[in-house]
Order: sequence, then C-alpha cells, then structure tokens
Amino acid sequence: MSVENIEKYNVVIFDVDGTLYNQPLLRLRMLLSLVLYYSVHFGSLNELKVLKVFRIQREKIAFQNENFPIDQQYKRCAGLTNTAENKVKKIVQKWIHNIPLSYISKYKFKNIDNLLSKMREKGIIVCVYSDYFADDKIKKLRLTFDHVFSSEQIEINKIKPSPDGLNYIVSKLGAKKEKALMIGDRKDIDGLCAKNAGIDFLKVNSFTANKIFKQLGKKL
Repeated sequence: MSVENIEKYNVVIFDVDGTLYNQPLLRLRMLLSLVLYYSVHFGSLNELKVLKVFRIQREKIAFQNENFPIDQQYKRCAGLTNTAENKVKKIVQKWIHNIPLSYISKYKFKNIDNLLSKMREKGIIVCVYSDYFADDKIKKLRLTFDHVFSSEQIEINKIKPSPDGLNYIVSKLGAKKEKALMIGDRKDIDGLCAKNAGIDFLKVNSFTANKIFKQLGKKL
C-alpha cells in the first residue's frame, strides 16, 4: 500500500508500540530505569530473567502456534523461571505496562495528531489494535481513537500475527476488508497479521513514521 491510496479506506487500524511513539528510544529509557532499580535491589534480580524469558516466549508463541490462548505466555514463563504465574503477571504489569507510562508521551510521533484529525474529518474510523490493553497508553499520549481493541479481550484472546483480532474488529465495525488498513511497525507481526486477515498493511518505523504520517495527512 502506498500513501497515494489512503483515501480508499474508511477504517484505519493502528498498532501502538513503535507505531504511535518511538519505541526504541523508550526502551533505552526503560533500560536505564531497570539498571538503576536493580543495582540497589539485588534480591529481586530474578525479575530481570522473568522479563527476558517472557519476551522470548511471547515471540515464540506468536510464530509457533497462533491458536495458543493469551495466558499461555504467562504459563510458559512461570514454568521456565520457576516463578508463580501471578508473580510473572505482576512483574510484566510493572515493567512493561505501568512504569513506561511515565515517559511515553515524550516519544510520541509529532505528526500523528494531525493525521488522526484529518482522518476523522474525512469520516474515516480510526482504531487501535494492540496485543496489550492500550487504554492507559492512549491517554498518556493524549490521542483520541474511535475504538481501542486488544488481543487480551475475551472476544479475541489470541496475539498477533493471528488474524483473529483484525477479523473481530472488521466484523464488529461492519466494515469491508478491502476498505480497511492496518498501520504498524513490524512486518513480521503486524504485517503478517494483516495478511492473514486479508487486509492491506502500511509499515512505519522510528525513522519513517513522522514523514509517512505527514504525507498521509497531506493526501487527505
């Protein structure tokens, strides 16, 4: 899909991490936070292992078997790190969800606000689809979407690149797949998810997002 064709869509579905904000820069900031915290909390160093294993297993589950339910990522990590599943969830909630909220607004792509405004003026339905619940991130980024969807919703319960999420969204909105577009930063996750669901995909990254969002806004 090229920016020239943006007007053909009446539903645009955005990924969150790496698509609405510069994720590599936020991860650098989070790395600093992790180093500072665990340099004085030696007794909790196993939490770093839990975070590493969780991320690895999440990727494996996404590509090995798209039919795994969402909780499998926590169960696997718990077994591999000899950590209670509830403890794994608390660690993930703290370091992947909660603490990044303090910094995320600093890394928002500056041209996303204007693009969303232009899309809304044209009557395009703008949505978010993230593997995680993203409502808090959207609030911190001060962005407004018509709908916010997550793989963790009971109606979906599958992570990308399973097409279940996009299929649910398109059906929920009563949209036609040929009129829906997914925008994301990972071709191997977001792009494959869109391909599996039979909808178009536009890739952005930390270097191209602002330029592409500006171009899309001008086309509208």
